[in-house]
Amino acid sequence: MGFRRILLIRRDGIGDMLNTTPAIASLRLSYPDARIVVACSPPQADLLKHNPDVDETIALRGLNFVGKVRRLKPDLAVAAQNAYLCNLTAAFSGARIKLGWKGKRFSSLLSIRVPYRYVKGEVHEAQRNLDLIAEVCDRLAPLRLKLALREEERETGMQEIIRAGIDPRRPWCAIHPGGSSWDKLWPPDGFARIGERLSERYGMQVAIIFGPGEEGIAGEIASQMRIKPALIQPENVRRLAAVIAHVPLFICNDSGPMHIAAALEVPTLAIFGPTDHVRWRPLSEKAKVIRRDLGCFPCSAHKCRRGYECIKKLPVDLVWKGLEEMLEDENIGVELLTHR
Repeated sequence: MGFRRILLIRRDGIGDMLNTTPAIASLRLSYPDARIVVACSPPQADLLKHNPDVDETIALRGLNFVGKVRRLKPDLAVAAQNAYLCNLTAAFSGARIKLGWKGKRFSSLLSIRVPYRYVKGEVHEAQRNLDLIAEVCDRLAPLRLKLALREEERETGMQEIIRAGIDPRRPWCAIHPGGSSWDKLWPPDGFARIGERLSERYGMQVAIIFGPGEEGIAGEIASQMRIKPALIQPENVRRLAAVIAHVPLFICNDSGPMHIAAALEVPTLAIFGPTDHVRWRPLSEKAKVIRRDLGCFPCSAHKCRRGYECIKKLPVDLVWKGLEEMLEDENIGVELLTHR
């Protein structure tokens, strides 16, 4: 079956969209002459700029999506997010073929409904997206996230790093302490202790990268450190990506910026709590996941009865051990400690 106009829909987080880029690349491989349009949240649309697999993005705000998607007159609409609003958007698009997951509200309006049979701890999110798109694609792209940055964007990111006080000719690392929900956040004092150790034992400069609404946690970490970290607050998600692209060692929670680092192949230590580390781990050979297994995984994640001990009481020494393993890795550590 051939498609000339393809609409893909999802409106959740930046990490969710990055983990959909292999599926979008599969659409491009299978239908090289099609016009591929992605309807998504504004930050997601920003991340897809300059992606060679995407011809256009539509930033969805509120419920004003019906007219926009109908004007596209797509042949294929893909509700990539397992959510009722995406199913409804696909239905309203008027597409001949409407593909999505079976089960959520309005999935009955789809023409191809794929059973969502995954259990926790088994399949990565990017692979789940590929499984969905395989229903209409005869060629599948590799499991590799895609985020395209232009050279001028990278230069702007480096300028922001230097303005913050980091000398990029010397070893340095960056901490991103934020996340989409409280249950994903390692306590600030843990990040403070890790930053101090990297400075004292390896001579690393330390930067704290944070976004809107994360000023408090960034300031709390800085106030608890015996050294003075650089503070970097990029103004938007593409500027954030341009900064992360230069980071020699990125330390973070399970978050959207973690997936940005994975897409850019930045060495990353990712701290996980109750969320599914198999499904959401950073998809990069340069990434390492640190977590505390209390024997209750897979769990209800956002409804923990144990006070989120796995993340809130995650020992500093466990995180430090993971960092030392990365620094001893001949493919990563030498580059970090001799960074020029």
